[in-house]
Amino acid sequence: MNTEPLPPIPIPADQVWKDLRIQLLPVIVFAVAVLCVSVLWRNELTVPTATGQAEALQSQVISPLPGRIVSLQVSRFQLVKKGDLLATILPSDPRNELSAIQTELDVIRARIEPGTVRQRTAADYEKLRLEVLLEKAKLAASRVQLELDRNELHRSEMLFKEQLIPQEALEQRKNAFEKLEAGINATVKAIAEAEPGIQQLGALAHSDHASEEAAAALKTIAAQDERLKVIERTLGAITLEAPVEGMVSVVFRQAGEHVREGEPILTISAVRSERILSYIRPPFTIQPAVGMEVEIRTRSVRHQAAKGKILSVGVQVEPVTANFAIQRPGMPPDMGLPFSVSFPPNLKALPGETVDLVLRHPAK
Repeated sequence: MNTEPLPPIPIPADQVWKDLRIQLLPVIVFAVAVLCVSVLWRNELTVPTATGQAEALQSQVISPLPGRIVSLQVSRFQLVKKGDLLATILPSDPRNELSAIQTELDVIRARIEPGTVRQRTAADYEKLRLEVLLEKAKLAASRVQLELDRNELHRSEMLFKEQLIPQEALEQRKNAFEKLEAGINATVKAIAEAEPGIQQLGALAHSDHASEEAAAALKTIAAQDERLKVIERTLGAITLEAPVEGMVSVVFRQAGEHVREGEPILTISAVRSERILSYIRPPFTIQPAVGMEVEIRTRSVRHQAAKGKILSVGVQVEPVTANFAIQRPGMPPDMGLPFSVSFPPNLKALPGETVDLVLRHPAK
């Protein structure tokens, strides 16, 4: 009797594959599913700690003085760089204000009468300074007229080139302009030469204990002097430059319109945020701290996630001022502790966009 073992019967390949599908494939599929669920749960379904908003920086360009917009160099949705020319403003005619200043100075001059010998030095100083200030007022008015004559001279030159006026008219206009300019230069030189002596006399006047009336007159003269300096600085056209880099989001006024002092002309919005502003509401499940890691998630169709760090934390709980504040009629305002988070460079979120924040406990 042959006792040798029989050769194993070969198992068909389809049977091996069937056994794998029945025994191992469900385990593999289950393990992969658990892994995917864990990843999705961690990255997509974790409840955010707080809601944040990409900071939307805006800069308003206002008119420093009342005047007329001569030209507007930008339009809405135009990108500008810091220092780019935005608009040119021609200030309002200052001659009326100069006339008012001269009238007030004349009134002060009429009231200055030294009562005693002790007050003469102060009175002389007041009179000299008043005379210089009157000359400055006349000088400012002459400069206004000079700008007007300069425009008229330019216009006459254009008309002469087109043979619309004779050469004699052009020469008369040019002579009048040069005469006025020479007078202004002479006045400027005379004032510059007189001011050192007036300052020396002023030192003596102050040391001579001038009267209260004289001191009040000096203050009034000083105030008028400051008004003149402001007018002198605004005799020409004013150019407005972009204070920041960004996009022109709003245009309030157009070329040719008159604007008041402090009136906004346009608004420039930053094209990218520098940080994210958020509030964490009490009770605090986690206390934000500077340097703490934060996961930032966008709410767009294609979710993005990036890492940031807390830059600063407020010192008190305050009303939530962002657009994600919870508004409840008849209830107290929504309160929270403010903090800011760094804006990751790889995060594609627009300024003003709402994002979800997950604060991570520091590793121990």
